[in-house]
Amino acid sequence: MGPHGRGGRSFPNLKSLWLDKTLISEWADVAAICELCPNLEWLSLSRTRLKPCPTVLSPPVGKPTSVSECLVLKPFICKVRTLVLNSTRVTWADLLALDGLGLFPHLEHLHLAQNGLEEGIPLELSSEVAESRHLPLPKLQSLVLDSNKISDWTVLRRAIAAFPSLQALHLNNNLLGESIEGLAAAAADQTPRRLTGLFLNENKLASWRSIGALANYALLELKVQRIPLTDSGSPLASPMLLRQILIALMPTLLRLNASEVTVKERTAAERYFLSVAQLDNPIVKGLAESCKISEHVERLRAIHGNVVGGDVTEHSQASRSALFNALVEVTLRPVGAAIVEKPVTKKKVPHTMTVAELKRLAHLLFKQVPLDRLTLTLADDGLPFGVPLDDEVRELGFFGIGDGAEIRVDDLADIPCKG
Repeated sequence: MGPHGRGGRSFPNLKSLWLDKTLISEWADVAAICELCPNLEWLSLSRTRLKPCPTVLSPPVGKPTSVSECLVLKPFICKVRTLVLNSTRVTWADLLALDGLGLFPHLEHLHLAQNGLEEGIPLELSSEVAESRHLPLPKLQSLVLDSNKISDWTVLRRAIAAFPSLQALHLNNNLLGESIEGLAAAAADQTPRRLTGLFLNENKLASWRSIGALANYALLELKVQRIPLTDSGSPLASPMLLRQILIALMPTLLRLNASEVTVKERTAAERYFLSVAQLDNPIVKGLAESCKISEHVERLRAIHGNVVGGDVTEHSQASRSALFNALVEVTLRPVGAAIVEKPVTKKKVPHTMTVAELKRLAHLLFKQVPLDRLTLTLADDGLPFGVPLDDEVRELGFFGIGDGAEIRVDDLADIPCKG
């Protein structure tokens, strides 16, 4: 099959490998698997209980002892770029040991969700990097720390210090927002950084004060959905209102909740904020506790001029209403076996359309899949499997679906049941 080893017993064409919930326990076996798959780029070991990583790897059980029996003869450098270690109980000590072994020299994306890493990034790790000038995982670009019960915002500064090449930090489903201590210091830090994408879905951001503190942190991409401020028993705002406020307060933001911030949308959001900033508004009062409203007003006035009087307020309200009811163009991509040959379709739909209504629209386009078997998934560059649109009563705006969003149309019959 391949050029590596006696009898070609390697897998040179294998690029992705899922070994989730297996009985693999030794890192030596993981290294051997990578060696047998010389072009492997994606490796998942989720829910596999690996033993602590040693400083020296022993030969794996059953490894051939004679050269004639070796499966791999050529020099080997692992090409894995994405390593998924969710729910493995892996520790940072293990990861540093892996780095010391040089097992994953090209690693760019590391998934560590559900591992009980409550510190996020240990203080010792960022301190050791600063003192020794040794960069662990020097090519790391994205780090997923979802569902680790992280509550300390200093995770931002520690991540930047430990991994200077880091561009995206995923902190979904943690406890951030119960306190904003540490967030102001992170926002005020002017040290150059590559981290420009922050993902905070399902955290504890419940007040406008916490949103004001977050808005001080310069970003190009932000996700902040399904938080208590907009999605609780008594929400203070709608997702669309929160979107407007964040766009107005974050001038560098290019993508919010998986959709691009258009020039038209930014103009409407900034003019709306200028109008409410002059009123005795509870939103502004809450934001003012953690960000300098006057500086934002001055910046926006330089762009849009003075906004005063009832007519302008009415204009702002009209802009907000137009934004809320605006049509967005989404791409419906069929991926189910029965419809995969169908052409990709683009449709303009309102933000207020529900998932159930979008399903019916997709069914009209791709009739080969029965409505009760049809599933929708929002494509997301940061997540390999996207975001399932499984709450049929929710509006598209709730998921942050905007212009250019891609929605995959699948068939439940093609999805294997997971044990």
